[in-house]
Amino acid sequence: MDKLLPSNYLTPRLVLGLTLLLVFTGIVGWFKAKSQEDPSFPYRNGFIQIVNPSASVTQLNDVVVKPLERRLAKIDEINTIHARIKTGSAVIDIELKEQVYNTALVWQRIKDEVAPLGASLADSQFYVVDRAQDTQGIVLTVRTGKGLTADRKLALEVRDELEYLDVVRSASLVGDPGLELAISYSQERMLAFGLSPAEIAKQLRDANQQDSLGVLSQNLSALSLLPVNHLRNDAQLKDVQITTPDGSKIPLSTIANIGYRTAPTSSEQFWQNGQRVIGIALSLPPNQHNIANAGDTIKQAIADINARFTDAPIKIEIFQPDWSQKRREGLVNSLIQSCIAICVVLLLFLSVQSAIVISLTVPAIVFSSLALFITFDGVIHQMTIAGLVLSLGLMVDNCIIVAERLSYLRSKGFTMRSALAHSVNELKKPLAAATMTTIAAFVPMLLAKGSVADFIATIPVLVIICISLSYIAALLLLPVLFVYFPISIPWLERWQETVTQKLSTFGYQLAHKTLQHPVYTIVAATAMLCTLLSLPNANGKFFPNANRNQIYIDVQLPLASHIEATTKTANQIAEYALQYPEVSEVMVFSGFSGPRFYYNLAQKPNESHIARVVLTLQDDVNPPEFSRFIDGKLNKQFPEILINARELGQGPPIESPIELRLSGNDRNALFASAEAMLMHLRQQPKITSPYRNYSLGAPTINLEAQQLTLSALGLARSDIAEYIAWRSSGLKVTTLDYNFEPIDLMIVDTTSNQSSTDILNTQIMLPNQLSIPLFAVLNAEVIGTPPFIERRDGKFVMSIKADVAMGSDEEEILEALQPTLLKIAQQHQVTLMFGGELEESKQANGALLQTLPFGVALLFGALMLQFNSYRLAILVMLTIPLGVVGAPAMLSIVGVPFGFMSILGVLALMGIVVNSAILLIEHTLEYLNQGTELSQAICLSVQTRLRPVIVTTLTTIVGMLPLTSSASPLWPPLAFAVIGGLLTSTLLTMLILPLILKFLLSSKRFQKPQLETENKEILIQ
Repeated sequence: MDKLLPSNYLTPRLVLGLTLLLVFTGIVGWFKAKSQEDPSFPYRNGFIQIVNPSASVTQLNDVVVKPLERRLAKIDEINTIHARIKTGSAVIDIELKEQVYNTALVWQRIKDEVAPLGASLADSQFYVVDRAQDTQGIVLTVRTGKGLTADRKLALEVRDELEYLDVVRSASLVGDPGLELAISYSQERMLAFGLSPAEIAKQLRDANQQDSLGVLSQNLSALSLLPVNHLRNDAQLKDVQITTPDGSKIPLSTIANIGYRTAPTSSEQFWQNGQRVIGIALSLPPNQHNIANAGDTIKQAIADINARFTDAPIKIEIFQPDWSQKRREGLVNSLIQSCIAICVVLLLFLSVQSAIVISLTVPAIVFSSLALFITFDGVIHQMTIAGLVLSLGLMVDNCIIVAERLSYLRSKGFTMRSALAHSVNELKKPLAAATMTTIAAFVPMLLAKGSVADFIATIPVLVIICISLSYIAALLLLPVLFVYFPISIPWLERWQETVTQKLSTFGYQLAHKTLQHPVYTIVAATAMLCTLLSLPNANGKFFPNANRNQIYIDVQLPLASHIEATTKTANQIAEYALQYPEVSEVMVFSGFSGPRFYYNLAQKPNESHIARVVLTLQDDVNPPEFSRFIDGKLNKQFPEILINARELGQGPPIESPIELRLSGNDRNALFASAEAMLMHLRQQPKITSPYRNYSLGAPTINLEAQQLTLSALGLARSDIAEYIAWRSSGLKVTTLDYNFEPIDLMIVDTTSNQSSTDILNTQIMLPNQLSIPLFAVLNAEVIGTPPFIERRDGKFVMSIKADVAMGSDEEEILEALQPTLLKIAQQHQVTLMFGGELEESKQANGALLQTLPFGVALLFGALMLQFNSYRLAILVMLTIPLGVVGAPAMLSIVGVPFGFMSILGVLALMGIVVNSAILLIEHTLEYLNQGTELSQAICLSVQTRLRPVIVTTLTTIVGMLPLTSSASPLWPPLAFAVIGGLLTSTLLTMLILPLILKFLLSSKRFQKPQLETENKEILIQ
């Protein structure tokens, strides 16, 4: 067999050995490589959470947020600083610039700027969360059946145990109710014993000294001295001797009830099927583990924990590794179906030997590409597999050209050795140039920067690896397989010969008619283009939805609503949804947006007026249809509440499709313009649920101390504050460290009904053991204050958000409304900016289009190397619009919106559609070089190249077909865009290109004398 190969050819055993080694590595790597569901991103998004329970909105804005904004403004890598301020807390969202990749360094600088401010403001706690993008893809619930306190204790133990697993990055409690040890000391008992809560707190602090007394050092040894007074258990606390005003001592337990309670200031709650629970959210380290193996490890750890109990207390609610495996299996099925479909096409149009050899070469290229990708630390996820599927139709092109050339030369009487030598020598340079043109189309995706570009980064990497290996395989592996597989099926080959003859005849007649009737050809092509361009676009989301049997319902009450009111409403919505048989389970996250169990969910911590209800649907339910159904039902059932039912989606987190941001320093002007715009949006039939993301104001009790009266009574303002704390949420005494974790010891009056009247009637103990009501030393008035302030990049912001009606396009809506909205903004001298899906789509398009010129330049350079002619290079590039016009047309026909994935398909078309033109031009030049008359050369070129053009087009199309029926909405837009572009470009190229070639090649430059030098390397096909 080796003697059949050219003398200058590599040893066949070496070629086969290297191929088998790469294939084996790829197969093993497929099961062992690092994997996850979705790509990971640099940590460009995070937030700073500021907690100060006693601070008002205005105080936090002036004393904390503004100084912090000034510090953060010094960091050039920060793109946006967005602050949301409310009573007692503030959250500052930080977004880094898209070009930043060393995010750890920037976040350290942010922490360095926060630290001095945190040290100077002791009453405020600062938390810098720089890994807010981590997906908490695994959510567990803990139920002991013994109450929330027992649930919490076990949840803390399980959390700590799971955090020790190598496959877990972090574990956190979901809906943590908090835990306090409460001393129930009523006002009635205070008056009876003459002991103020502040006096009891002082004595308890003395009984629980925290600091060590020192260390004894003697004989090279050290001995620590613990505090003299330190509480080590509940019994010691209850037995603390309290000194009464008459000097007697009594145990604490005789004057107060002592017991554990959940923290009343807890702002986040987790409910499931009507029962409050505690959850644990796990995030896995990105790009470090095989997610299937990690999932098995976590499941085994949970099973081991459950085995310790009679009734398993830990239940898995959301498990990302299972979803990852499901999505991976779906894409693998598409990959297998594509391979089978390509094999069928090859058997129909090529010789049996060529079809079998190419069918063996394609899997070798796929697994070899995987081997190289994994060797350089590549991670397998949905984009990786999509890159392989997208490459299938492309990688066979080189193989088809070589196989067809081999078969043609063999049919002309060449020996196998001679045919191989001629084919490889003739095709190595033209195929290299053609490969470069295809690679050039994916360079913009490869070079683009930003989160959207990072999401798709592995697609161009895999495509470039696959196409490059296909070039090598076509010149090295495929000839070896031709020698080792001399297969022939006579009856099938006779049928193929008949098809080939008919295609050749049709190709010649098509070109002849086109050249003979140029006017009719131009009219027909123009009519086709106009028809395609006139097709209406299907409206829909720019970023597609995810493929999960879960939907979520965002619930929003008026700003400053109490957490209990939010929880009650959210549970009513959950109970209503649970009555439908399509819903199998309901989870409610109240006071926050819940764990980030999917990568594009927007996070909102510590927001008492919001809730998120997550519905798990039966497997046979269509999530898009049910989300629209339940949204309509809920909005009718709860008309006074802002409710939005949504599917999980792809792309960046978007809270609302439409967002108007008004910024400026004049709050009155902002308010007036925002209200005018809100009224205008409410009049638009295509806009649904517009709402204010700002407040008109909220009633607040303003307490002013009568300083002269306080001084006369021997009281201080701090004394008054302690009394108010005691009769409201509780007066903090000290921290106890003998439990599983440190907890606060509080003194609280459980008889208080928390009303303003009751608080103002609080009795205050005077030094002479008499008491007076609180209102005697305070002036109280109800005033209106902003419960919420929003700032963006140092300016006040008022924003309006809204959804769009089903079947409407938010870009078209905003384009129509823009003149009116801008006019309102100008009237009030405020700045209007558009957020939501419009902003994100512009950023996504900009990230890809910014590097497009480089890809075009690379494509042009490859064509110049191939043709050495500006005319022909530009002619080939002019075929790109012929493919681009077919993409939206096909999407319109099948009713798929033209969105982000469609744009990727159009970019991929740039390198695919030019191949047909390249083949046609090359062959025409070769016929001219042989002295053939121009029109005849064009006709013969079309006749000869029609079959390979059809075969390469069909293989790419059938490679895409499985993606069109993918269960995930992510892939059909890309697949249909590629299919539509290929169909129109192939048809229009065969119609229009012959006419243009006749016009361009009529120049004397392309006659034989000049072509002998210019085109001596032209492909002979």
